[in-house]
Amino acid sequence: MSYYVMPHILADAAFAPHLVNAFLIRDPLASITSYYRLDPEVSLDEVGLEAQWRHYSALKAAGRNPVVLRAEAVREDSRGTMARFWQAVGLPFSERAFTWQDEKPKDWDQVGGWHGDVSASKGIRPLSATEAGEARTKFDALALTHPRMKRDLAHHLPYYQKLLAEALC
Repeated sequence: MSYYVMPHILADAAFAPHLVNAFLIRDPLASITSYYRLDPEVSLDEVGLEAQWRHYSALKAAGRNPVVLRAEAVREDSRGTMARFWQAVGLPFSERAFTWQDEKPKDWDQVGGWHGDVSASKGIRPLSATEAGEARTKFDALALTHPRMKRDLAHHLPYYQKLLAEALC
């Protein structure tokens, strides 16, 4: 969520060099739709893709190597995508990462609405062809009630495309 930490995260010269920076990007048709369902008052800046691009660019300019992953790639090939990610950041493969227990982390209580599906799941569910094809339909239907969504998409799409071009997979 670069919107919430930029540019402050880069200003801490003692802390910033110790971070491993990774950006998980999602098709903005899906992410904007999801955001508006949870918070119809979301601002243009909060959508966050512009902030992610600025954060990514600042890290590259500082000589760091941030990693970009597509959320859809994680769902399409969880093990392969995560193996490439872990290799890129110097971590070993972990089979345990693909399933989890029933108990959700305590600090998720305050943001339960954002993590409802994950809390109820036991692992990463593959992206179905139906889901992938419905993104535009769902966006357009919700945009009838929230026309600002179209403005948000037009604004953030170029930043998504730049990040997409940098994606590991």
